[in-house]
Amino acid sequence: MGITDLPSELLYATFDFLDLIDSTCFGLTNKHFYAIHRHLHGFVSLSSRRDGPNDLEWAWRLAGLPIYHPNHPRSADNVVTTTTSGTPNSQALERLRFNGQVYCRKCGISRCELQRHLRDWMGTDAGRSEYCLFTQRFGPPASEGARGFCYMPSPKKPHHCGRHAGK
Repeated sequence: MGITDLPSELLYATFDFLDLIDSTCFGLTNKHFYAIHRHLHGFVSLSSRRDGPNDLEWAWRLAGLPIYHPNHPRSADNVVTTTTSGTPNSQALERLRFNGQVYCRKCGISRCELQRHLRDWMGTDAGRSEYCLFTQRFGPPASEGARGFCYMPSPKKPHHCGRHAGK
């Protein structure tokens, strides 16, 4: 028995549990899964991102807090206190805990984006295709003399990429 043999109710529940990026990647593995994904989510842009920041982005939330000083009125809020039994106060620990996705091996420290998760699958490492930021799709790689980044050559054509345009 494989995952494709599961009842459709369980497959729909599985897709409901996944976020948009994971649901898209899972839907691309099988034509039946793709049909379920399209029924639930419809068209998904390659520039779609996960909701909320990842852990390293949450770290910036604490970057502006002052260093502990006994006379500072807010510094007592940032200190982990212990109870009489010697265990840390759970509320203080909860404030220090990150609330976001974990580190992603595909996207690193930046927020997850669907095109980064599909990059290996599309063959970008082999030089067969490249993601363009302006057209927001995978296409043929830029020519040898092209700039190293996507740019808009003319304001009249905002969805035209100067790097990937054929000359």
